[in-house]
Amino acid sequence: MDNKIKLTPSSIWQAYNIDCIGSKVAAGGHIGTFEKVLIEAIQNHDTSKDRAEGQHFIQFPATHLVSCGVGLHTHSPDDYVLRNWRGRVQPFLKREHALETSWAAVIVYTRQAYLNDPEITPDEYERIQQGDATHVLVALLANADGVPNAYGTFRLVSNLAGGNNAFEDITIQEVKEQAATSLSYEKTWCVVAD
Repeated sequence: MDNKIKLTPSSIWQAYNIDCIGSKVAAGGHIGTFEKVLIEAIQNHDTSKDRAEGQHFIQFPATHLVSCGVGLHTHSPDDYVLRNWRGRVQPFLKREHALETSWAAVIVYTRQAYLNDPEITPDEYERIQQGDATHVLVALLANADGVPNAYGTFRLVSNLAGGNNAFEDITIQEVKEQAATSLSYEKTWCVVAD
């Protein structure tokens, strides 16, 4: 049996794009090197810590290969750009305001977990079904020192409303904690975009 990990980006994966929203593989970073480090991290990942089966939160050790996806909010509208992200036009801080990366993680789903995702589109389902990938890249989270790992308020509500299988058994206490973290995050930090 072939246990080789084969990666494919999801339809929302931005990290390889020149015009990217959020964290990205750094300019001069090589996708091949990034994926080699990630595959090794996936092989060493303890799946018992996954909140939902097949939905991995992988600590990414090579922070020099990625560009931070956030900066501090400013009071100047000139520091922001509007971008369409996941069907909604939203303001993002210009990438020049991104902070230095101090830690990074990658959200990676197994093929089956991704096919079971409640928000997968029919076209995306067909693409993954026809391909040979074992794992799907969902999000790169490269953050600066002190930035909490938080969902944006819209994404948090979407996940709670059935948009993410990892939220099926969440407790009310966890909801309150995540909501407080999300609100606190959005008062201070902003996702960057090219």
